[in-house]
Formats: sequence, C-alpha cells, structure tokens
Amino acid sequence: MRESLPFAEPRSGKRAFESDRARLLGEIGRVLEDLDETGLVQLLDTASMIRYNQSLLRATEDVQGEELPFEQVDSLGLRIERSSDGSTYHLLAGQVWKILAAEEIAAILRIARHEESEMAASRHLYQWIRQERRDIAVDLHIPSGASPVLKELLGLLRATFPVRTPRRP
Repeated sequence: MRESLPFAEPRSGKRAFESDRARLLGEIGRVLEDLDETGLVQLLDTASMIRYNQSLLRATEDVQGEELPFEQVDSLGLRIERSSDGSTYHLLAGQVWKILAAEEIAAILRIARHEESEMAASRHLYQWIRQERRDIAVDLHIPSGASPVLKELLGLLRATFPVRTPRRP
C-alpha cells in the first residue's frame, strides 16, 4: 500500500523544500510508469491547469496592493453576438471581429464572475488573453491588465451573460 504524501509547507528553509521536491518528483515518476496513454493525457491536462493557476497567483502576488487606476478613454463599442448555429461567439469592436469558441467564452466568464475586485478580474483576464488569445490583445490594443478595454469587456460579459438564480418550485 502506498503511503500518503504530506502536502505541508517545507519545515525549514530551502534545503527542506528541495528535498521535499525531489521526493515528490520521484514519486510522480514512479506513478507515471503505471499510467496508460489516457491517464497520461489527463495528468498533462491537470498539470497544465495547475501551472496556469499558479501563474495567475504569481501575477496577482506581484501586483498585490498595487491598484492602478484604469485609464480614461472613450468606449470602443464592444459587442458580443452569438453565431447563428450557437457554437461560437463574435466579439466586435469597430472593424475588429474576433471569433471565440463557447469554451473560451466560458473561461473568460469564470474569470469575470469569480474575482472580487474589478482590477483583479482585469489582471486575470489579461493573463488569460495573453496566454490563450494573444491576437485579441494585439487587435484591441490591450497593453496591460489596467487597460480600459478590459474594464469594458468585463462589464459587457457580466451584462450579456448574467448569473441566473435557479427558480424554486
């Protein structure tokens, strides 16, 4: 029977962390040998998600308490329209037209709905756009997480896809 792994903070300094890390990597290596291809794909997906979440946490920690104001600019007139077959959504801003899959809309909605502050949501949305859809950042001229375009996009997402409470019978 396999012993359970403690997931506590390292006890003392960097050396303890390095030995814990080496032990965990060794255990992961032994588990990998027993996985089939499907298990490896699932593990890779999970590891990628964990890495992405950690990058968001690091980005948040880097600017914690550094609430930069949004620049004041005129509205871009952003719109979101659902495609006729319902499989994609179109993000429109003037002559810019971006097609987003339903899964992408779901991902950015999770960001828009999850964060407590507007600035935190904006930073996380910027991080997602930089990693997943850099073309949106380029075409909509989004240079940072403090961009007013992100504030407008967050407002549009929240207005277009409001959280619905279930009806009680």
